[in-house]
Amino acid sequence: MSAIVYPIVVFTPSGVNTGTDTITYSAAGTIPTNQPLFLELENPGALPAPLQQDVTYFAVNVTSTTLQLSLTSGGGAITLTTQGSGNMSMFASSVPVAPAAPSPGPADGGPDFATEASRAGDYPARHFDQRERKLLQSIKRYVDAAVAGITPTTLSQTLFGPYASFASLAGAGITNTGNSVITGDIGTSTSTITGFPPGIVSGAQHTADSTTTAAQTQNAFATAYLTAQAPGTTVSGDLGGTTLVPGVYHSTSTLGITGTVTLDAGGNPNAQFIIQMGTALTTAASSVVLLVNGASAQNVAWLCGSAATLGATSTFNGNIVANTGISLGSGATVHGRLWSKTASVTLIDDAISTM
Repeated sequence: MSAIVYPIVVFTPSGVNTGTDTITYSAAGTIPTNQPLFLELENPGALPAPLQQDVTYFAVNVTSTTLQLSLTSGGGAITLTTQGSGNMSMFASSVPVAPAAPSPGPADGGPDFATEASRAGDYPARHFDQRERKLLQSIKRYVDAAVAGITPTTLSQTLFGPYASFASLAGAGITNTGNSVITGDIGTSTSTITGFPPGIVSGAQHTADSTTTAAQTQNAFATAYLTAQAPGTTVSGDLGGTTLVPGVYHSTSTLGITGTVTLDAGGNPNAQFIIQMGTALTTAASSVVLLVNGASAQNVAWLCGSAATLGATSTFNGNIVANTGISLGSGATVHGRLWSKTASVTLIDDAISTM
């Protein structure tokens, strides 16, 4: 039986063309079109923005030396804004290559897999080639995670990565009036933050620094990821009075919420809800996004093509990723995040928590 290995496709910053969004690669053979790929840094550095580790990409527009990456099979190419730094590699899954002799196992006196995996990091002392070493390291990480009881990745973790602690991220300032309470960090990539105090922020405040610049790169990734999800159901108008089951919902224009919209996970705590709208989201005063049967705000995302406006004393569950401004009426409560790409976030005696 032929062995299946996971080839490493190596590339460097000089091979990343931000003008054509292509990556020049070096591999044993041409990467198949729509091949799933996983990225990793070979040494300290940074991946080309907005690419992330631990995200599945797909090879598109492939030639013998170059390819582009997409978030979906056969989808549009991701726009690359930086070349990255350091040596980088792409792991291609389930690609058969030349047969290799199986490693000896415990039955024939050889080392067991767990031992080999635990020693995979001390290459070149061990006799593994680079592909084997990387495969063993990857599997060991998954095994360690399972043993440690780590829960499955939430939608929030996928979207916001290392910046998930930001309850609010703005492109042009955050303004607060009154006694808003923010559980988490806040930041703006330009302009200023005003109104804290009297508002209270449990975490850090970042104003036009390297952290907010990096967070906005993550915001671009979140937007691209949510946009790339193929819609299963078309919605329009007012969602109030409706019940949504897990899936991807799409509106070509605005969406509103008057009264209560219910998100029903059907007993699956990992169920995800993605609501895409071409333009704005507007919720009425005292409206409610209600989570039932295991639904979690960490697995809900609202992608707004323009702005989001939440009514006074409304209760909102989920993460808002908006292209322009986000405004909350007085006394609104949000379990999730408010991320604006280009404009401001405005608060009035509101409560926001990333928990």
